[in-house]
Amino acid sequence: MIVPGTQTIGFSPTANWNYPVGSVLIKHFEVMLSNGQTKRLETRLLILASANTWEGFLYKWNAADTEATLTTAGVPDEAYNIDLTASNGVSSQNISYRYPVGQCMNCHNSAVGPLGAITAQLNGSFQYGPVSDNQIRSLNNIGIFGATASASLGSYNVAKKVFQNIAFYPPLLDVSASLESRARAHLAANCSSCHSPTGGAAFVGIDFRFATPLASANIIGAANNNRIVPGDPAQSLIFNRLGGTTGTTTMPPVGIVGSMVAEPDFVENPAVGVLGDWINSI
Repeated sequence: MIVPGTQTIGFSPTANWNYPVGSVLIKHFEVMLSNGQTKRLETRLLILASANTWEGFLYKWNAADTEATLTTAGVPDEAYNIDLTASNGVSSQNISYRYPVGQCMNCHNSAVGPLGAITAQLNGSFQYGPVSDNQIRSLNNIGIFGATASASLGSYNVAKKVFQNIAFYPPLLDVSASLESRARAHLAANCSSCHSPTGGAAFVGIDFRFATPLASANIIGAANNNRIVPGDPAQSLIFNRLGGTTGTTTMPPVGIVGSMVAEPDFVENPAVGVLGDWINSI
């Protein structure tokens, strides 16, 4: 995360942050190969070129991992044998990695902006070398936010390293949080950029935003095209889309399930399990 000069980011406890023009967000992708070596894949940049206008750039790393080149044209999928830490006992798997060239703004559009660098996503612990700390608190401590941020953070849970009065997505595998909150946090983080009233798929009518009451999300029951069938994950469209079930269109369209991997079920996806458990509990 880079902001120009001495400028700061306008913090919001619930909504998107107000980034100064010229801000740059950087995300790096790599995989651990089955031979124990790390392979750099790509580095993505989001740049706020002008007010409310983000531009996305993808840099692809070479075979030697020594240089990354701006990529503007489609590139072939690449095959890797990666190391897994799967509960099903599989130690490695061949994957086909797909570079989403030219697709950045499908999700990071002007109406949505950054998806990861928001309060709900970063209000949690991160390992900074030998120590861990809440990411919002760390950014605030180094002065990345404006002067008003501290007053809006509210009470801090030291044990969980979470600010309790601002937006927060519970970790997927945190069993101290409810199934519904964990499943809906995953759907909000991965789907609401398109499936919300201002998203690119607003015409579908689904609202995956975390704060939207479940009854208003338009996903439960036959009246909502069986997107979720209470007590029956196998008949639930959303479950099948997330799990990459044969005969359905895998969602999200860019990510580790579906477009990154040729075999969507190559490793157990924890989100599928949590979503299934939640549907069974409804």
